[in-house]
Amino acid sequence: MPPPSRSFSEQVAGNLLNRYGLAAIWQLHVSAAAAHRKGNAMAARSIVDIADAAEREWLRRAAADLKQS
Repeated sequence: MPPPSRSFSEQVAGNLLNRYGLAAIWQLHVSAAAAHRKGNAMAARSIVDIADAAEREWLRRAAADLKQS
């Protein structure tokens, strides 16, 4: 059985982590705050969703690394 498909936020989060590492999570939160300050609540929520997915993926990868060591 194939693994469940990942959501758009999870796909974007994984790509950002691959490219920018842990810094991507912080930058996503900064970007969400900026969007919220400018009155873009939907954009801020979307960015927070991606940041949350990135945090979950970061923790999943860290746990997998610990199991391998």
